[in-house]
Amino acid sequence: MGEWFQNCKSNHPVCRQTISSETMSASERHKLPTRLVDVGPPGSNVEPCLVETTGHPDGQWVALSHCWGEVQNHPLKTTRDNLVERLAGIPPSSMPKSFMDAVAVTKALGLRYIWIDSLCIIQEDEGDWLAESKHMGSVYEEAVLTIAASSAENSTKGLFIRRSYAELEVPTVQVPFINERGPGGVSEQLGEYSIGMEWRHELFMKELDPMGTALSKRGWATQEWILSRRIIHFLDNGMVWVCKSHAETETGYYIVGRGLPREELSNEWGQIVQEHSSRLFTYARDRLISLDGLASKYRHLKPQDDFYAFGIWGSDMPLHLLW
Repeated sequence: MGEWFQNCKSNHPVCRQTISSETMSASERHKLPTRLVDVGPPGSNVEPCLVETTGHPDGQWVALSHCWGEVQNHPLKTTRDNLVERLAGIPPSSMPKSFMDAVAVTKALGLRYIWIDSLCIIQEDEGDWLAESKHMGSVYEEAVLTIAASSAENSTKGLFIRRSYAELEVPTVQVPFINERGPGGVSEQLGEYSIGMEWRHELFMKELDPMGTALSKRGWATQEWILSRRIIHFLDNGMVWVCKSHAETETGYYIVGRGLPREELSNEWGQIVQEHSSRLFTYARDRLISLDGLASKYRHLKPQDDFYAFGIWGSDMPLHLLW
């Protein structure tokens, strides 16, 4: 993870570009979101806590992309009733596994802040939710990294899912081990060698592709994945790095077709909306709002006099209404 992250920051200038073609400074420091989870300074062992960032200097943060899952498995939340408690501290023992793992990754990368929607947006508060949802596009685009719990259908599953290596079916050949100088000068078989290809060989690994995972079916992931400049996907069979420059599995194999160049993205709104329409939401009202952050960034790709309404751009209406 660290090698991917540092290599991208040092050698991929294109990964500092936004959809609107703005090039970020090399420091990648921005105005912080309204609230963040502070995991402590690098090397410290303090309890995480929620922080309100008014008055804080510009900085860096990680964003978490994850599934909420069924109601009974909804993640830890911040509400008006427990806001003061969250600001005082969030005991790791109270966190679901995905949150604990994400905190561990953030600290391992030497970063201090992570944005987690259920903790950083006050839940059951319509005003705060509407205000913060408008900024979610910037939260993910300006995040120095997005951590995606891609294979976890809810926050109890975690990032580091136990891998079923013992179940991999790797072809092997049995070769007899023969002692040619056995008793009486007669050769004898002492046993067998089992020879097979290394289990991580591409032919025998399940495909490591974030598409088709639980998180890829979640509606909010549309803008989270498109706007994020760097993502580490945690899958049940390995990790995948995706940035604006390339995509690579933890075994070193490159994945083709992840991410679109800016000039192609400008023509893909219809495809984005079509795929988004088939995704799942905990709350149906979120379907259009979950595109607002992406639409605000996408505006820079459209004609200056264009307008956006209910998921469709005015310049696209003749084509997109022909169904």
